[in-house]
Amino acid sequence: MNTTIENFSRQDPDNKHMSNLAIICNQLESRYTKMEYLQSEDFTLEVAYKAVSIRGEYLKFIPEHLKTRELCLMAVSHMIVAMLYVPSVHIDQDFIDFAFSSDDQILSFSDDEVLLYNQFYSALPKSLLKSWHYKKLIEFNGIFLQWLPEEFIDYDTCFKALCSAGDGYLLKYVPRELIDRPICYQALQSDSEARSFIPEALWDAHCERIIKMNDMGRYPRRFF
Repeated sequence: MNTTIENFSRQDPDNKHMSNLAIICNQLESRYTKMEYLQSEDFTLEVAYKAVSIRGEYLKFIPEHLKTRELCLMAVSHMIVAMLYVPSVHIDQDFIDFAFSSDDQILSFSDDEVLLYNQFYSALPKSLLKSWHYKKLIEFNGIFLQWLPEEFIDYDTCFKALCSAGDGYLLKYVPRELIDRPICYQALQSDSEARSFIPEALWDAHCERIIKMNDMGRYPRRFF
């Protein structure tokens, strides 16, 4: 038994008669135990289900022999980033469609971890992705615009990618023929740094106004 679990039992005498499984699940629920501290003998299918029900990304700590299709589906339904840790044998069209269709979906890395987003995108089986999957990626995070295949990039997709705060720089990945004043305004609203990627012919007084409003800490949702 690992030190964390032993300490927990000593701190709470009422737990001394609980099974190891009950103690571990209790700790996971309370966030007392970090998954990386668990020993191989601590893992059971019950522990695995408890872990991914709390945070889908915990799938990366689960031993391969416990990664059933059902467990993996549960993990990606909460955090699609768990796709990184799903055995390839489970990944088919139904699996991908389910993962992207979940209403309880989270795709979140720490700030500026572009490499992790790229790693996630690179791991996706492109042969199974359809147009709606790519649109869903943009809903998760506009950062995916820079990797989208050209045939799936349209005006609405680009506009949506630019709508999150701090994502204005993504204007540099928008095809020139799709760039107009509204999309420039949206990019600036999200991030003043977008000014570097706005064609000179489209820069106007309204762009200057948005920059000033950003400097004042005001972020109206629409300027047009």
